[in-house]
Amino acid sequence: MTTDEQIQTLQALRYRIAAIGQTLAERELTGRVLRLKLETEERNCGATKTDAEKAARVHAQYLEHERHSIQLGFDREMDLAEAEAVRLRLEFQLVERRRTELTNLAVP
Repeated sequence: MTTDEQIQTLQALRYRIAAIGQTLAERELTGRVLRLKLETEERNCGATKTDAEKAARVHAQYLEHERHSIQLGFDREMDLAEAEAVRLRLEFQLVERRRTELTNLAVP
């Protein structure tokens, strides 16, 4: 892969990381609203505040929402690791080029 291709790959990874970060932030807000909605439904059915909170935390819909958020978080971490690897490869290539240039300058 050429240096330009690696830079493009790194840029694409960074954009994807940013998009996942935005999605995770939006999901956090959506999760809060979902949990509040579920708690309210439980309270409207006569549950105490504490029981409604407990029920909302284990509700299948809320748990599925949390599972998906966890998966997105994992995907983001994997992309961060890949971006770091690409960045390190680029830095290594730059150091190697500089070393080669300096070696060529030193040889009469």
